[in-house]
Amino acid sequence: MDQLHLLRLYNFYGSVSPQSLPCVRVLELEGAYAMTSQSSTGDPEPHSRASSLVELSVPNASFRIDELLQLLGPNNGDLRRLSLPHAIWLEEADLDILVRSGMLDSVIELDLSGNKVTDAFIELLSPKAQQLRVIKLGSTSITGISVKALVARPDCQLRQLDIRCCRNISKDAIDLARAKVGLKVLSSEVTPRNNGRKIRYE
Repeated sequence: MDQLHLLRLYNFYGSVSPQSLPCVRVLELEGAYAMTSQSSTGDPEPHSRASSLVELSVPNASFRIDELLQLLGPNNGDLRRLSLPHAIWLEEADLDILVRSGMLDSVIELDLSGNKVTDAFIELLSPKAQQLRVIKLGSTSITGISVKALVARPDCQLRQLDIRCCRNISKDAIDLARAKVGLKVLSSEVTPRNNGRKIRYE
């Protein structure tokens, strides 16, 4: 696979060895449930990592956070798109680890739809991921606090914000985002849950 730059594996219920992906730049895995650091002979591989990734999409996979960081390890500063929708294996603490690792600092498109994303995570992410142009947060528990953290920064470069099916976001917060010049906001008409939190958007 020395010359392979794009690899798509759908309904792939096996393990993935990063060592076999030295030149892959775009990797899409759906259904992969494990990552291995062993060679075909069963011996540990000394550098089990994919070193050329700029785009990674892993929907519905069950990688652990340490396996994901192992895969992304040598790409710090090069990763541009990361898609991890509905990753049931990702806990709140895992998302914090991902931000603090620095792997998201260069990402321009991030999909965390359907994950355990919180306002605290977005407030941690916002000042670090300054290159973000597209972020997808649909079906998460975020509130207007997250919307403000993302769009009210003077250096905000967002061009698309997907907050569909986020039932804790008020209309005021959506209006705030839509007022941002050059920002496309994707939202659905849902009745926000009244969680008693008052957010000042000015």
